[in-house]
Amino acid sequence: MVNSVISSGETATRLEEYRSAFKDAKSKGLDDYNAMVYAAFKARDLLDFAVAGEQMKWINQVVPFSNAAVQGLRKTFNTAKADPSGFSVRFMLYSVIPALFVRMMLVAGFGPSSP
Repeated sequence: MVNSVISSGETATRLEEYRSAFKDAKSKGLDDYNAMVYAAFKARDLLDFAVAGEQMKWINQVVPFSNAAVQGLRKTFNTAKADPSGFSVRFMLYSVIPALFVRMMLVAGFGPSSP
């Protein structure tokens, strides 16, 4: 049950990425076949947990989900390198501002009370 819920969430994300990339490729003038190949690559590249070297496969057996952590960092750095200003805006919007808001709430006394 849990596996199917997790899998359906990942599938929905990849499917939406595929649709978006397909539309983008078509708007750039690619034919259907090349647009599908481009979209499939983009959907797979979203977070590709199958990418791992021999050492990473061994480490992943010893430390669960270590490859997922590495692939997440890889995607983060590649995104920051490809679009620095867009990455900075999204980082501020989804990480820094919420953290500052929580900090302000804690300072104002809206956090958990100490015994």
